[in-house]
Amino acid sequence: AVAYVMRRSPVAAARLTLAAGGMLFAVAGVAEDRGLIDYDRARLIYAPASVLIVFGAAATKRTPAIFRALGRASYSIYLFQFVFIGVVWQLLLVTGLDSAPPWLSFMLLSLAGVAGGIAASRRLEYPLMRLVRRERRSPTALPSAALPIRPTTPN
Repeated sequence: AVAYVMRRSPVAAARLTLAAGGMLFAVAGVAEDRGLIDYDRARLIYAPASVLIVFGAAATKRTPAIFRALGRASYSIYLFQFVFIGVVWQLLLVTGLDSAPPWLSFMLLSLAGVAGGIAASRRLEYPLMRLVRRERRSPTALPSAALPIRPTTPN
């Protein structure tokens, strides 16, 4: 939807739009956390805030490095986030730091999930993709189309 709208009319103030979306998202999170709005109403604020963030980010001429890194690692973050969150949670339990304020625990666990996903992307995902591509281009690798097929004949 964002791409469709952006093709028809550019976003006037990309950075302002991005910042407004981020602030609206943060305000909704704080308001929900403090009990000022309930779960359902918060979702009604998160949705337009997210749209503003996507509009603003897509319209900026230079994408910030952090967004590029998150984009490159998004699949690994998706796959591995709970592994890293679980490891850090266990460390918090073992060290007794699980009694930290909820906002701090949330920040630590979120950071663990994202940072772990980025690390997995750099150390696993991309090296494996390079290896597979190199093997596919290898002169010794036989393309699947070149494999001999024996026709079956009825007896």
